[in-house]
Amino acid sequence: MKKIIILLVLVNIKLFSQFSVGGSYENQSGLLAGSVPTDFINASIFKLDLNYKDDIWRFYSDMEVGLFYGIGNLIDANPNNFLYKHKFQNTKSQFGLSLDIKRLYIKLRSAIGTFTIGKHYITFGQPHMLHALEWDKSYLLVDPFAKKDGKNLISLDIPIGAYGKGKVFIGGTDAWDTPIGGAEIILGGSGYEIGTTYQYKGKNKNIIGAFFKADFYISLFGSYAYHINNLVTDKKFTQSHEMSIGVDYSFPIGFYTLLVQQVFYYNSLGAKNKSELIDVGFGDYYFKAESYSYSSLLFSIDEFTSFGVDVMVSLSDGSGNVLPKVLLTVANNLTLDIAMAIFFGENGTEFGPRKDEVANMSMLVKLIASF
Repeated sequence: MKKIIILLVLVNIKLFSQFSVGGSYENQSGLLAGSVPTDFINASIFKLDLNYKDDIWRFYSDMEVGLFYGIGNLIDANPNNFLYKHKFQNTKSQFGLSLDIKRLYIKLRSAIGTFTIGKHYITFGQPHMLHALEWDKSYLLVDPFAKKDGKNLISLDIPIGAYGKGKVFIGGTDAWDTPIGGAEIILGGSGYEIGTTYQYKGKNKNIIGAFFKADFYISLFGSYAYHINNLVTDKKFTQSHEMSIGVDYSFPIGFYTLLVQQVFYYNSLGAKNKSELIDVGFGDYYFKAESYSYSSLLFSIDEFTSFGVDVMVSLSDGSGNVLPKVLLTVANNLTLDIAMAIFFGENGTEFGPRKDEVANMSMLVKLIASF
């Protein structure tokens, strides 16, 4: 009997040693100046991560419970601002409570590859800003690195020799009323990676694309997406092109580090000038204009303090935003991120102030306590 009890204790110790619980408390305060009255929102978000992993399988869950409070004309907020992320109804003041499960999946190793079953997110090649093959192109100018929601998928990762890997995936939208799926092949070695992909995004939306990244003295990367709609059910089809190309470089300045990144993005369906903006709706691309430039500087003083600036400019109408930011590690597991989006451009341009606004500025403050 004692041996059985000892064995059960050892098994439980083994299981619990591979099971981890983590998470964070995050408070976000967002402000949109320029409207009357000024829009404000505060979000208190509790995040919980559950993770179990052994040699054969893994379970992971990422849940968020949020309490939101907002005042102002929130329904009229610029969709590129932080405020739009929390979809309040048309009201001057409102509380909101949400439960969001961004990831919930099981990974299982097998003889043919690794299966991932559940709600997870798929990237194509190396992630970068304005990636043409990003599955979810929702983008917040004041919070460009916000985590994407997972999709309901079954995916299989298959190794291809020593220098390649493949992936196939199939699933459905959140309501399970539209099928989605695709495949990709990636080949690479030391310092480079190239790949190709096919995406079916529902309702006869097909994408064929390619991507690359090369790390030498500097890092070069790019992506291309060829959109084909109604290819299966109709002999007539529409097509469009989307692409990005960029470079980043990190170099030391004394004891400090400066990271520089420049990306150019093109969408053939976008407006070529501000007079065409009204005729362009949001589709499977980032913004409304034809081309954009994204520039980023991040200066790290040490592992605790960084500050920088991001600049997004529409090359079609000259409007854009400047995002100065400060990233601070206040204490162990306690960080403070402050970002301010200052929009500029003529009236009627994509990011310029609206007719009833004298300015258009957003601020986002994040205080994150992790455990």
